[in-house]
Amino acid sequence: MDVSKLIEEGEKQAELVVNNSSSHLCHAISYMKNKERVKAFNVMYAVMRIVDDIADCKQISGKAATEEEVIIELNRWKEMVESAYKDVPIVSPLSLTFHEAIEKFPIPKRLWTNWFNSMERDIDNPYFRNFEEFKHYSLGAACVPTMIYLFLTLSIKVDGVYTLNDFDYETAGFDLGLWAHMIHILRDARIDIEKKLYYFPDEELHKYSLTRKSLDEFLNSKEINDNFAKFIEYYVEKANAYYQRSIVTLENYSKDIEKSRRFSLYIVIRIYKAIEKNILEMKRDLFSRTIWLSRSDQKAIASTLMEELGLQIT
Repeated sequence: MDVSKLIEEGEKQAELVVNNSSSHLCHAISYMKNKERVKAFNVMYAVMRIVDDIADCKQISGKAATEEEVIIELNRWKEMVESAYKDVPIVSPLSLTFHEAIEKFPIPKRLWTNWFNSMERDIDNPYFRNFEEFKHYSLGAACVPTMIYLFLTLSIKVDGVYTLNDFDYETAGFDLGLWAHMIHILRDARIDIEKKLYYFPDEELHKYSLTRKSLDEFLNSKEINDNFAKFIEYYVEKANAYYQRSIVTLENYSKDIEKSRRFSLYIVIRIYKAIEKNILEMKRDLFSRTIWLSRSDQKAIASTLMEELGLQIT
């Protein structure tokens, strides 16, 4: 058995998943010069993308699956992650590549545990009674990926292992990830509700005399009422409180790191800020169109940030 060839194959598989993704994180990491960071991101993202698709779409290898089959498959991936942390990785390309990544970038295992907990909740097509329930779900679903991204971006290499001991990336990642997640579900409200996925907590909707039934009605009519327009403004403001809690400490810590790493960090934030702005400007269209940023808009954001950082624009 040639482990190095299996790892090489795992790297190719992970890179393919990343290249086929429209995620803003995948776009951002492509500017990173450090290959070890890129490879670690690729395999960690690939595991998350594959498992998230299984939980969300109820499909395995592109084929429809029963809830029982989905749970079995989810447990199989959980076992893969746990075996890597026990230093006895399953002999497969992605598993060995994942094991190599966590040896170089020792992400705490409890972060992956939180993430899998949220994936398990996805199987039941989640809805949330209150914001605390949503935050608990978001911790795994969105904040953990943000924490991992911060670790991969901000850590420094010491004796072959990347460490991040002087920055609370978990707290910053929670706040930044929760903000981005709230903006994300506003942007994707129409798509999610078509799938009967209701991410707005009931208590939050009730503040504006709204229910999940109201969301179904907006979907069918492709129009929203004044209450939902006000809810969107309220939800963006609520999300921004978490953004503000994280951005100052993040900016202070990252100001002296390599420019390409700063770019990979801030391009994601700039893109989500632009999406947030579009949501507020086009809130009446939330159920009649998908509020994406155009490719040219994203390129313009990237060019502006590169110019600010003194990077060569390509």
